[in-house]
Amino acid sequence: MRIEGEYGRSKYARVRDFAQTTTMALIGVSHAASEFLVMQRDMVPWFKREFGVQATLLPEQHWWR
Repeated sequence: MRIEGEYGRSKYARVRDFAQTTTMALIGVSHAASEFLVMQRDMVPWFKREFGVQATLLPEQHWWR
């Protein structure tokens, strides 16, 4: 989801322009979605290793909220 309003449109335009100048692979995800990946990959094993507890992640139904 993009940020609404003029601020969001200008940021989106800057990213779009940058994408045309790089060979870097760019993937857009929401803030919550990127944090979920870290929690799933890194934090769940950390809780189990450090504290011996099982963590359960609760994914959002609507990542853009």
